[in-house]
Amino acid sequence: MMGWIDGNTQGWLKCAVRTAAVLALALAFTAACVSESGRRGRLTSAPNYDDCVYFLDGALLRNAVANDGLAGGWDVFQKRAHHSPFSALLASAAFVLLGQHEAAPYWLNGLVVLLYLAGLGYLLWPLPTPCWLLTLGVFLAPPFITMGVVEFRPDITWAVVTGFGVVWMVTREQLFRAPPRAAFAGCCMAAALLIKPTTFVMTVLLFGGAAVSRVIPRLSRWQVEEENAVNQRSNPVLGLMAFSGVLLALAGPYWWFFGHDIWTYFWVNSFGVNKAVWAYPGTSAQALRFYLTGEAARSNVGYSGWVLALASLTCTVFLFASRTALRWRLAVLLTALLASFTINALAEMKSPFLGGAIYGLWLFGTAYAFAETHGAIMAADLAAASTG
Repeated sequence: MMGWIDGNTQGWLKCAVRTAAVLALALAFTAACVSESGRRGRLTSAPNYDDCVYFLDGALLRNAVANDGLAGGWDVFQKRAHHSPFSALLASAAFVLLGQHEAAPYWLNGLVVLLYLAGLGYLLWPLPTPCWLLTLGVFLAPPFITMGVVEFRPDITWAVVTGFGVVWMVTREQLFRAPPRAAFAGCCMAAALLIKPTTFVMTVLLFGGAAVSRVIPRLSRWQVEEENAVNQRSNPVLGLMAFSGVLLALAGPYWWFFGHDIWTYFWVNSFGVNKAVWAYPGTSAQALRFYLTGEAARSNVGYSGWVLALASLTCTVFLFASRTALRWRLAVLLTALLASFTINALAEMKSPFLGGAIYGLWLFGTAYAFAETHGAIMAADLAAASTG
């Protein structure tokens, strides 16, 4: 009994320490980014177009609610703020909580950093606390998450939620045989569809692919063997119903009201009269390199990211060679990453933000690979000690 109490106490203490660390890291990182931006970054000049649009949406939404209540807020939301409900509501909340000044929304972008670190912290949980803390710091080095603070737009938040959600769906045990886990997966997909609705095609492809990877017939020796006698009696249909039900309950109302507008925006800007505005002016070779070594890579990966990418590749090769049971999951994650890169590389539309799914999948997939590599090494050491 005392052992169970001690173990439980240690578990709660570990959770409390790590939660406090994530909160402190998120606050410190956000403060550093906003401070640097105020000294010699974007806050030293007028904000760009996207930031201004969301600031205006947020301010109008705030004023409408203050003057005319929820009915006034809904009227403004229908007319202006539905392009990204997340960004409009975040800007509005920033002006309410922190006052109407230019830096307020960027401070509230700390929530994006918090989501990012929480997702990484969850995937890296098996690591010892000092190593876990150090690794979280390493994942703050690539400029991907810095843009999440100094750019006020939904792209980085969408990439964080999509990257974590897809990796979580592919790698969690018994996803559709545990309805609460399936429901959480539905929450992640719904959040991605609401944070940046105009990327719904990529959202559906990636989350849909992750779901399919968990329900395809288990006929290949590459598939993960994860069922036992108890789980074989559980019904995956309940999990699929939980996933679909939560997804429809959270995202359905928005798409019922605004789905036509979002589709029109997507079509006009991707294939219609505004296509030329977003078209990349470089050569075909430059377009193919845009997300790998070009402008998007420099904005999201940077030099530190290449070190992280090399470590990720090393861990992935090691896991493929040593952990047969993980090969299916790793193959699915690599396929999702390759599909995201291919679609974005071949599309005529290019920007450092449109490829967010590539970098989100890479970063959260890397965290998963780090944690599994640590587990494999520890298991090998334990086996060697027991035989020795």
